Amino acid sequence: MHGLGRSKVRTLCGFLIGSTQGIGFGMLKALASAGADVVMHGLVTQDELDQKTTALKEEYGVKVGHSAANVRKPQEIR
Repeated sequence: MHGLGRSKVRTLCGFLIGSTQGIGFGMLKALASAGADVVMHGLVTQDELDQKTTALKEEYGVKVGHSAANVRKPQEIR
């Protein structure tokens, strides 16, 4: 992300599996801080996903989606 202007990154959307905590969440925040819209994924409660989604939207002003689908189960992926 170094050296990319916000307007250039704004056209991208990042989707990271396992991005509700730890390194994955840090990477998601880095994408959002560079202006990318993001989709957060993790096997956490819906309440936790909603709280983190709202916080990212407010802090970075980007679109934030989320999913708690278990990617090991194809029927949960939509």
